[in-house]
Amino acid sequence: MISDKRNIQLIISIFKKKGISDIIISPGSRNAPLILSFANDSYFHCTNIVDERSAAFFALGVAKRKQKPVAICCTSGSAGLNYAPAIVEAYYSKVPVIVLTADRPQEWIDQYDNQTIRQEGIYSNFINKEISLPDLNLQTESDREWYYTRLIDEGVNASLFPVPGPVHFNIPLSEPLYNSVEKADDINFPLTEIKTTSSKCNNGIISELQEKVQKYKKIVLLIGTLSRIENINSLLTTVKNKNIVIISESLSNCINSHPNCPTDLLFKNLSDEQIDLLQPEFLISMGDMVVSKSLKLFLRKHPPQEHWRIDPHHNHIDTYQHLNKIIHTNPIDFIEALAELPFIDDQYNNIWNTHQSKRGENINELINQTPWSDLKAHSIINKAIPKNSISHFGNSSIVRYGLLLNNSIECYANRGTSGIDGSLSTAFGFASASDQLNVLVIGDLSCLYDSNILWASKFPDNLRIIIINNGGGNIFRFIKGPESTHQLENHFEAKHNLDIQKALPEINKYQKVSTEKELDKVLIPFFNTSSESKILEIDTKDSQNEYYWNLLYLLAR
Repeated sequence: MISDKRNIQLIISIFKKKGISDIIISPGSRNAPLILSFANDSYFHCTNIVDERSAAFFALGVAKRKQKPVAICCTSGSAGLNYAPAIVEAYYSKVPVIVLTADRPQEWIDQYDNQTIRQEGIYSNFINKEISLPDLNLQTESDREWYYTRLIDEGVNASLFPVPGPVHFNIPLSEPLYNSVEKADDINFPLTEIKTTSSKCNNGIISELQEKVQKYKKIVLLIGTLSRIENINSLLTTVKNKNIVIISESLSNCINSHPNCPTDLLFKNLSDEQIDLLQPEFLISMGDMVVSKSLKLFLRKHPPQEHWRIDPHHNHIDTYQHLNKIIHTNPIDFIEALAELPFIDDQYNNIWNTHQSKRGENINELINQTPWSDLKAHSIINKAIPKNSISHFGNSSIVRYGLLLNNSIECYANRGTSGIDGSLSTAFGFASASDQLNVLVIGDLSCLYDSNILWASKFPDNLRIIIINNGGGNIFRFIKGPESTHQLENHFEAKHNLDIQKALPEINKYQKVSTEKELDKVLIPFFNTSSESKILEIDTKDSQNEYYWNLLYLLAR
C-alpha cells in the first residue's frame, strides 16, 4: 500500500533505489501520505518519536553510526522548526540527514489556516540543499514527472556530495491525505549516480612536503574531530616515529599522542621559554573542531611559519588565523604521504615528550589525591569504560572532562555547534544502529533538557547512561565572568534540587551513587550485558568541583 500522490510515490521509489532505509517519523496528519507509504513498505525501518527535536537528534546518531543518509518526517507548522537544532549540528558536523516536512498548499500560507506557516527556507543558513515538491496529483505530464524525479534525485545526492550534510524537502500536500493504491508505477527516467575520483596526494604536493620537512624541524600534525578510520593508528605510529609531533584529542578517534595529559592542559600557564620551545614552525591540521580553547589560543598567539590544512571538501577554514595552503585530499591519504617522509631531527619531539610527561605526572598525582568530586568521578569512569565500547559525551564541562579519556576507545560528541541539546537523543540513535556497548556520560541539565527521548523511543539494550548530577551548569563556575554578575546560581548555572529519577520516565534499572566507594562497587556490573535499560546517576552536588577543576589547571606547569 502506498499513497496515491505521485510526488510521494517518487520519493519512496528513489529512496529505495538510493539505499535510504532508515526513516524517523513524528506523528501528524499532514504527513500521512509519507507515513502510510514508508510504514507499509517492508524495505524501510521506521522509528516513531513524538518529539521532533529528539527525533532529529536520534536520526543524527543513526547517520553518524551508519555513515549514510537517514530521513526524518514530520507534519506541517511548528513541527519542522523543532528539527532546527539537530539540522544545524548535522550541517557543521557534516552528517547526511534528509528532512521531509509536510506542508499546507501554497495558497493557504498566511491565510489563518491551521498549522500553516512559511516553511520554505526555514533552515536556509544550515542546509546543503532545499527543494520544494508540490503535489503532483493533477499534474502527471511527462516533463513534470521528469522535473520532480530530477529534484528528488538531486536532493538525495546533495546529502552526500560534495560535502555530507542535511537536505530539506518541503512538500505541500492537499487533501485527501489518506488515499492509497496497492502499487505505484515505476520511475520513467534514469537516476544520477555520483562517482568520486581518487584524491591522493599528487607528486607535486609530495615534493613540496619533502621540501618543507627539510626546511623545518618543528613540525606538528594536529588532528581535530574525526570518525574512526580503519588503519589510521598504524600509519600515525609511523609518522610519530619520524619525529613529527602529533596533537590529538579523545574525539580525534586515533592514536593517543599524550596519554597522560589532556590537550587543554598542555597549553596552560606556559612560560616564555616553554612557548619558544613548543611553538611549531610547520603546522598541518586535519579533521573538524578541537575542544581545547587553550590550544586554539596558543596557535593564534604563537603561529607557525606555515600552516597547511588537509580538507577533502575544499573548505576554507582558518581556525588559527595563519592558513597558507589547503590540500584537497582525504586525511588518510595525506597521512600515508607523511609516513613515507625521511626521519627528521628528534630534538623538538623530545621537548614535547618531556613537556607532556611532566604535566601528566602532576595531573595524575592530583587526580589520585582528589576526594569525591566531578574530577574523581570522571577519572574512575574513564578508566572503567570497556575497551571495545563506544563513548559519547555531553557538552560543557562533560566533554572537557572527557579529554581525560584514553584514545583507544571510540568517542563521539555533538561538537558541530557544541550545544547541550540533543546529546541524549543522538546517543540513542547511534546505539540503536550499533552492536557494540555504547556509554553516554552526560550532565544533569543536558539530560533533563533532552529527556523526551526516554519515553518516545525504545531504550537500546546496549546503551548505558551516566548522569553527572552536580546540581546545575557547573561550567559557569569554571569560567571568568558569571560570578561577578551576582546572578550565577539563578540565571547562569540554573541551580536546582530536582530528584532526577522522578523527573525522568521509569527506567528498568536506575541506580544512584554519591561516594567513590559506591561508584567503584556498581560500575563494572553496570557495564555488563543486560536486557534491561540502565541509568546511573552520580551525585556530586556537595563536592568542591570548582576548586579541583581550577587546581587541575593550576598544576598544569
